[in-house]
Amino acid sequence: MKQFLKTSLSFLDYLHPQTKNLLLTAGTEVQYETGKQLYEEGMTAETMFLIIRGQVKLSKLTADGKLFTLFLKQDGELIGEGTLLEDDVATLTAEAVTNTIVRKIPVNEIRQLFITHPDFSRHLMSWYAIQTQSSQAKFRDLMMSGKQGALYSTLIRLANSYGKETDRGIIIRTPLTHQDLATYSGSTRENINRMMSDLKDSGILTMVSGQIMIYDLEKLKQFMQCWSCPIEICTM
Repeated sequence: MKQFLKTSLSFLDYLHPQTKNLLLTAGTEVQYETGKQLYEEGMTAETMFLIIRGQVKLSKLTADGKLFTLFLKQDGELIGEGTLLEDDVATLTAEAVTNTIVRKIPVNEIRQLFITHPDFSRHLMSWYAIQTQSSQAKFRDLMMSGKQGALYSTLIRLANSYGKETDRGIIIRTPLTHQDLATYSGSTRENINRMMSDLKDSGILTMVSGQIMIYDLEKLKQFMQCWSCPIEICTM
């Protein structure tokens, strides 16, 4: 059965057109090649980044040296947590997944927008709250639902952020390897291989030219007991 897919809005989508244009011209435009870091965990946070085109993953190194990716951000998203606090440091590492163009905006310019455009400050605070809720929800899925639930949660979030509805199902419009899924769900590639194979055998999903096609998103949601979670906190 064809499913209706709700997709999330970006940070820019919530702004008044005038404020949106100001943000699009703030700072300087910088391009990062695939694999290049925008900033690293532990660095002094002095800048925010508005993604104009591309993808950026936000990751954290665990105590045992494993990489855990919390977010995969795309066009219109704002990243660079902590910049509005004095002498704060980045808690995540940002890396370009594709060739990416951003607006690199000093914190002083962001603070000036707070003063001159109250709607911007209101939306930015709401955005911070959403990011916090999203992070908490992801950790809840990891801790309460086991490895299987962590993978299912990741697939649902990818569908909400990058999914496109087709006659066959929902295709996630970004290439993903099993290793990628492992870092997104806090698992190992071996566990992901097994669970993805089970999902394929059950007819829930398959891989199409390196992209995941989900035939039955509802089955994943039923396992996760996704009743009425806001789309904004169930994204990558």
